[in-house]
Amino acid sequence: KHVTPVLPFDVCGAMSQGYIGYHIQLAMKEALKEIGKGYIPVTTLVTQVIVDSGDPGFRKPSKPIGPFYSKEEAEQLTAERGYSMQEDPAGRGWRRVVASPEPKRIVERDTIKRLWDSTILIACGGGGIPTIINDKGELELTFYNETTVAALEDYFAIAYDNEHAIRYQRVVTSTEQERAFWQADHGLFWTTCMGQIPALREMESDFGILPYPKLTVAQEEYYSTIAPYNSQYICVPLIQNDVERTGIITEALAYYGQKTITPVYYDINLIGQSLRDEESEEMLDIIFGNLVYDIGYCYQIGTYNKQLIIMLRASNENITSVYDTYKMSAERQLAIINASYERAVAEWVK
Repeated sequence: KHVTPVLPFDVCGAMSQGYIGYHIQLAMKEALKEIGKGYIPVTTLVTQVIVDSGDPGFRKPSKPIGPFYSKEEAEQLTAERGYSMQEDPAGRGWRRVVASPEPKRIVERDTIKRLWDSTILIACGGGGIPTIINDKGELELTFYNETTVAALEDYFAIAYDNEHAIRYQRVVTSTEQERAFWQADHGLFWTTCMGQIPALREMESDFGILPYPKLTVAQEEYYSTIAPYNSQYICVPLIQNDVERTGIITEALAYYGQKTITPVYYDINLIGQSLRDEESEEMLDIIFGNLVYDIGYCYQIGTYNKQLIIMLRASNENITSVYDTYKMSAERQLAIINASYERAVAEWVK
């Protein structure tokens, strides 16, 4: 409660610009007064700069920021938060280092031009805030938003209640131990994947299946994500030049797979010890009717999925800091994916 909260880098950059610019502005005004030109306006402008998402600076962080740490503290921060740490050349300890990409253009340059002739302008003081422009139609990073943050805060409130909840990320147990805990009727809810259901049906007590709840009243549809593991994907090579034929075959495989496999899948998941769980059939309809291929999850964009697991292990609630730390990495990965898609589409069009 008595520690300053971790802030996103863009906010820290803006604060630095305002702080540094303010002192330069005061000093400049005093200097102008001494030479009889105190009437000249002086102002500070918070600026952003465009950077290249492929800048090599992203691959090798070099700018030291924040306080000094001991070697042990630095190693702990690297393990828990994924920070890049570097020893201070003067021997004062270890500090976190972040990317320092080459600025390409100042976003507020038109504003600077308008003020140039009438005002002494302090701009880019403390460094401009890095900004990456994504072309329309490309994949964009949307992980950090009000809905997601609110959902995670609600989830953390439940998961971190050690009296009523067990986090598999923190408690080192095997799947068999977790299953034994559940099958002994020691749990009310268990968040798991559908592949676990048949084995759980072997327990003496029957149970019902529920989809993930909606986050808010305004959410129109349920959300059931396809896991990136234990899933089968059909990849079509670029050398296949008959797009229409490929599409027809793929759709036919999906259609017959649904017609033959889905009914059997329902039975496997719904048949309990004594009877069929008819009440959960409607729940399976909801789950399978709202499947989402979350490309960010499957590609592990920014390793956010892994970082959330690390957060749960450490009882960390600062999603803003985690998001900001891996944002640049996520943006770089998206740039590579977008470029690959663009090349693939160009090949298909040929």
